[in-house]
Amino acid sequence: MKRLFDFFRRKPEAEATPPPAQFFCLYCNAKFPYEELERVMAHLKPHASREEAEARLGPPPHTEE
Repeated sequence: MKRLFDFFRRKPEAEATPPPAQFFCLYCNAKFPYEELERVMAHLKPHASREEAEARLGPPPHTEE
């Protein structure tokens, strides 16, 4: 009987960790972490699309191979 009771008993829910903070752009609805400071700065100025804001970032950094 105890096993049957244990089967139907509610188990305590594990405490969920909050999701990491994300920047949300009001102009193009883009979401990304605050750690990407350059992208956050590019999205602070008014723009029509995500591509337009990402174009402000400039060329990707060159890596030596």
